[in-house]
Amino acid sequence: MSETGRPEVEDRLDAYLDGLLNETERGVFEAQAERDPGLSDQIARQRRIDGSLRRLFDPPLERRSEEVIAAACRRRQQGSRSGGPAVRLVRRLAVAAVLALGVFSTWQIYQFWRSEKSPKPGDLRPWRSLETVYRDVVAGGFKPEWVCENDRQFATFVWSQFGQGLLLAAARQGVAAVGWSYCNSLTPNTAALLARVDRERVIVFVDRAESASRPSVSAESGLHLFHRRVGGLILYELTPLGESHLLDLFYEFEPPEEWKQDSGYGTLG
Repeated sequence: MSETGRPEVEDRLDAYLDGLLNETERGVFEAQAERDPGLSDQIARQRRIDGSLRRLFDPPLERRSEEVIAAACRRRQQGSRSGGPAVRLVRRLAVAAVLALGVFSTWQIYQFWRSEKSPKPGDLRPWRSLETVYRDVVAGGFKPEWVCENDRQFATFVWSQFGQGLLLAAARQGVAAVGWSYCNSLTPNTAALLARVDRERVIVFVDRAESASRPSVSAESGLHLFHRRVGGLILYELTPLGESHLLDLFYEFEPPEEWKQDSGYGTLG
């Protein structure tokens, strides 16, 4: 019987999604989700909702709203001299400005709501460098948080996070994707694809190109960093190998509308 809906389960779900559980608590909760299909579906739905909200309420709306208001003011000055249709245009622009401000206000409310649930405003998890994430994941057994079982789940997972689908072309023998994890590195919403290349452990970090920082790794790490842009996404491959084996396999893919309606896009790792 599903335990979803109970207050203590809902509280643990919020803490899990916000990265506030320690390693032991997270392991217990993930084991519970594996036994409870309803809870697993709820995790998938909430991550889909979070991704959709990030795509809908994008901070550049603030700049667009300012532009609309400025345009309305200019039109009003012109309309006061000429009257007629210009006045009606001012009204339409004013309405557009109000709507733009409304959407931006909703974005601010959403950001506040997320920050209230996390002790670090704007961050779902503590910031870590790519190198630190790699070391932590390897030390933890190289286990992903989310496993996509087919192309449909893979493409919709990326689309739910960033508003762009992405697929991985068939690779040569010895190259295989393991699963996805999340981290606060390029931005607070970075996705990390864990993969193996001839037994070597490799991570590809994915985020929106326009908002991602430019990372680097130390020479002492023994790791190499390669990057490639695919559509609106930037991909960084962190690997102990001397060349990239994964970046050229990625290609942009627009999921069909029915895929976008999926309530889940994989299983807990």
